[in-house]
This record gives sequence, C-alpha cells and structure tokens, in this order.
Amino acid sequence: MRPAPARPPGPFPYGEAAHDTTAFRILGPVRAQRGTRPVPLPGGKQRTLLAALLARSGASLPASALVPYILSGGGPEHPEAAVYTYVARLRGALARHADCPGLISTTPGGYRAELDADRLDLSAFRALVRRARRGADRGDLRGAASDLRDALALWTGPAADGLGSAAFRRGVAEPLEEEAVRALDGYLEVMGALGEGGDALAEARAMAAVHRGRGGLGRRLAEVVG
Repeated sequence: MRPAPARPPGPFPYGEAAHDTTAFRILGPVRAQRGTRPVPLPGGKQRTLLAALLARSGASLPASALVPYILSGGGPEHPEAAVYTYVARLRGALARHADCPGLISTTPGGYRAELDADRLDLSAFRALVRRARRGADRGDLRGAASDLRDALALWTGPAADGLGSAAFRRGVAEPLEEEAVRALDGYLEVMGALGEGGDALAEARAMAAVHRGRGGLGRRLAEVVG
C-alpha cells in the first residue's frame, strides 16, 4: 500500500487556502482563491504580468525585461512607461478583489512579487522536489517517490496556460515546464529503482490524459506512454 501523500509547506494548494489569505496558481491556468472562493483576476496583459512576476516570486524584475512579455510588434514609444501603467492597474485589481495591495512592490528599475511560499503552487512544487532529492540522497526512495508524485500533481496544464507572447512562453513558461519534465524523469527513475515501473507508467498514462500533449510536461508524458 502506498504511503499517504507527503504535504508541502503550508495549507495551499493541498487543502483549502487559509480563509484570510489569497493563494495563487500558475502551474496551469493562472488562478487565485481565498479559502474555497475563486478570486477574480484581470485578464490579458495584466494577468501575463502577474504570472511573470509570480514565476520569479521574491526576485526583482526590471521593467525592460517585462516589456517583451506584454508588448510586441509596434508597441508604444515609451514601453517601460506602459509597463508602469499595467502594473498600476494590476495592483488596483489585486487590492480590490484579492486583498493583496502589497503583493507587487517597486524596486530600483523594476518590480517584485512578494508572496509567502505557502501561497504559491510553484513554491510548493519546488519544495517537494527539493525534499525528494534529499530523500533519494539518503536512500529514502519511497519518500522521494511520494514527494515527486505530489509535486507533479500540482501541474494542471502548461505553465500560465493560454497567456503571453512568444517571448513570455520562452522566457517564463518553458523554463518552468522544463522543471516539471525533470521531476517526471526523476519520478520514473525512482519508481523503476523500487521495482514499480509498471505503476509509474499507469500513473503517467493518467497524467497524459489530463495534459493531452500540451506544454513541455504534456509532450514528455506523451513520449513516455507512446
């Protein structure tokens, strides 16, 4: 019998987000929720901007780096000023709907998303992968497999599904999806070492049915089960 799934730090995304905080998901469609209640988020360029900042939560991104993610082709004469405008609108929406007035801070030359690790699915994913590696290093393959299984379960589609320019997909979404592919390959390796490669393949088939060949993880799953 498999052990109970390991839990990532904090209550989200495995349980309900704490009722007095808003938690965010970017490992699939970009969403937010407060307890069990979905939180409305702005669409289009503002949502793309939010995803780019959350993907680098805790790090400062210069406005010039954000420009190609939300503006393409014949953009405005002063693109960094346009980024400022989109940030201002996003801040207003987050303050009104998500009760997160301080989520995005201004840094010298850019912006930073400030979010506790237990309020972002990407942070939970990375924490589980790190714990799996530590477990594998000390010979706890069963625990490593459980953590990697939980990490992969956080993915519901391509990163920031449906958002962004080609530059955004290359610079933000695809690197995240490469992390998911490495986690999948690590999971298959650990399960093989446990003599449970057949179980892992069955799970990969179930995941492949969800991802349907979309995104880096979906394509790798299609290779594994194909």
